[in-house]
Amino acid sequence: MPNLVSVIIPCYNGEKFIERSIRSVMEQDYRDIELIVVDDGSTDRSKEIILGLKTKFDNENRELKYVYQENTGVGGAVSTALKYVSGDYLTLLDADDRFCKDSIGKRAGYLSSHPDFAGVRSNGRCISGDRSWLFINDPETEIREDIFGQLIEGTTNNWSGTYMVRTDILFDIYPDRNIYCSRYGQNLQILCPVAYGRKIGYVDEVLVEYIIRNSSLTHGFADSIDNSNGFRDIRLHIIDLIFAETDSAKKSHHITLVDKSYYRQLMNIAIASNDDKLCHEAYSHLSELQPSLDDKITYYGKVFPAFSIVLRTIRKAKTISKGIKKSNDKTN
Repeated sequence: MPNLVSVIIPCYNGEKFIERSIRSVMEQDYRDIELIVVDDGSTDRSKEIILGLKTKFDNENRELKYVYQENTGVGGAVSTALKYVSGDYLTLLDADDRFCKDSIGKRAGYLSSHPDFAGVRSNGRCISGDRSWLFINDPETEIREDIFGQLIEGTTNNWSGTYMVRTDILFDIYPDRNIYCSRYGQNLQILCPVAYGRKIGYVDEVLVEYIIRNSSLTHGFADSIDNSNGFRDIRLHIIDLIFAETDSAKKSHHITLVDKSYYRQLMNIAIASNDDKLCHEAYSHLSELQPSLDDKITYYGKVFPAFSIVLRTIRKAKTISKGIKKSNDKTN
């Protein structure tokens, strides 16, 4: 018997795109799906559109659960939706994105045939007008089974719609089915704890399309800072969730990873915004956390370009040396 897949779509004022998102679930070639749409206090026609599509689901003996609540943000909407999940596997989809037709079937099939894997991810495509690009361009170097550290550092993909996890593992982690209510990081809160100490697979195919709207492109300086602060808060919350006080060394190590990523982001935001004061402050914090050579190149490229050239030369020499060593290892 096929495994039931639960799909969560949080929606707030999505009248312009929610139908496209829901129809991408309806059109899946995998049929054992329950769709849970949480209307997070929409004030537009979202409810009318969703309930109209629910009638189509009902007519096809398929399940669409519609839940309305006062606005709490996307994290609160997902937390609410988790109470209604009854599937073996779970995936999320943003209200303005869409699954490719075989998205759920490919990922559910992977988990079914790999019982020792806690979850699976796939590639996806960003679409902005007539331009498009892949989430992941080099799977050979970016994809591995142990991705917890990468997720904590923010160096790998966890886009909504690209991953699927086993619900028995997820609800062992969240027995009350509540995640931290934040406007950031709901995908991290689902995937990251499941990935700790477990294997996450990868399907090297585009299985979701991420539609970039004009409003998604207009993030100013303050928004960028808020995003960085929000995701840092989520990552620290996940570390508190996973590591008991007895694991103080591991906990401290992962907090350092989060802080390095955070101050690196602040430095890059500051450079892009020509905010010299913030740039110096961010790098000062990075200096206490053993910055990478790339961090030094980025910083000195802003404040002392000549020294940055020296560091780039050192990096190039190290890259060549590693290439020679790898070639010799293969020869031997």
